Amino acid sequence: RMERVFTLLPACLIVSINAQCDVSFPEQEISYISSNPSSSFVYYLGNQVSSATQCKDACQDINYLCDAQQKHSYSYMDGGSWSHDADQCTVNINDPGNDHGSLVLLTPNIASAEYIIDVNLRITSGGEGGLVFGASQASYPGVWLIINRYDNNMNFGSLTSSEYVNWDGVSTKTISLNFDYTIRVHKLSSGHWRAYLDGDLVFSSSSSYHMLDSSAFPDNYVGVYAWLGAVTFNSLRLSFSNSSEEETVCSGYQFNSATSACFGYYGTDYAALYDSLSPNTNFDSGIISTTCQPITTAPTTKIPTPSGSASSSKNGISDRDLLLSIIIVLVSCGCFCAAVLFFVWSRNKRIEQEQRAQHAQPK
Repeated sequence: RMERVFTLLPACLIVSINAQCDVSFPEQEISYISSNPSSSFVYYLGNQVSSATQCKDACQDINYLCDAQQKHSYSYMDGGSWSHDADQCTVNINDPGNDHGSLVLLTPNIASAEYIIDVNLRITSGGEGGLVFGASQASYPGVWLIINRYDNNMNFGSLTSSEYVNWDGVSTKTISLNFDYTIRVHKLSSGHWRAYLDGDLVFSSSSSYHMLDSSAFPDNYVGVYAWLGAVTFNSLRLSFSNSSEEETVCSGYQFNSATSACFGYYGTDYAALYDSLSPNTNFDSGIISTTCQPITTAPTTKIPTPSGSASSSKNGISDRDLLLSIIIVLVSCGCFCAAVLFFVWSRNKRIEQEQRAQHAQPK
């Protein structure tokens, strides 16, 4: 039993080491994030969160609409216009219904051959809104997919700078004005894809005519799209069926408690993040390392708090881990003391039995 108690000690140490992979810094600012809002690695994530924990969640599940003005890779307005509310993380497109429609590409060029797109939108006037995927910048060959309020169809086709092709249309549920809908497209590595509306499968490509052939669609930018109407887009998110594969990994986040502004960092310059930490009561920050390597550069201003722990003791160990260590020590000491008491009791018992045996012998 004593051996089993001591085997808990390495596990406790592992918890403390791994906690460095996800470290929070209450009342500290990462000026490297604050001073680089236009960096391709820094995203403004709006002001609709109310805590550092929610900011971290927003960083790890990025809504690509939030920093659209800074980070959009391409936009094409065929006589229309688009606007952006960075605080609310929304994009509005107003398209007059000319030849090609209007689009804004918002994600980086996706390297993975398989990915999942989720777009939440609301048609506020007119009739058609959706997304483009498998797109390229400037010449924008890609696949467009919309929900159509006029005929309650999901329509899709190809789009280039010189040609707009309607591939097909599939009947779906009634599409209404000023109602939120979520379109999901799951693009497969084979080039085929599936389309969903509010969780229901609407279309699954099967012929080569609908495939995203890499020769015809060499890039994988994703964006929002509208035709003949005004559409408000509430979110655009990217995910992967293989959980170990991610394109945009949150490495750091920063929450301003005075303004509720949230920023995410998606680079790998951890030294720059740690070196730029400074005390600021308006900020709560965090650094998430995917390598779990020992941190060689640490802030001198304040001791970090491992995420998930309530608070830290003065030596940097969380109260939870400290309590666990104390319990282990107490258990260990208790077992040792019990062993000593048992030894003393056994010895006294043996002496008492010997004395009784001697008195019982005839004189």
